[in-house]
Amino acid sequence: MTANTLQTPQELVGSVRRFGNNGVLYEVLRQIDDSSVLIHVLETGEETTYPIAEALGDPNE
Repeated sequence: MTANTLQTPQELVGSVRRFGNNGVLYEVLRQIDDSSVLIHVLETGEETTYPIAEALGDPNE
């Protein structure tokens, strides 16, 4: 796990992150709008929207 150094939503795209400290991994696929991104949950293969504010706070892997 690395320190969270991302500052902007655009920098999230392509990153692999974890839901909280012990959650599963997800990849940020693209920004949808000013408040959400499309993510791919690696464990399940699910694609869903996720709040940018939450993604910015999740640990970067």
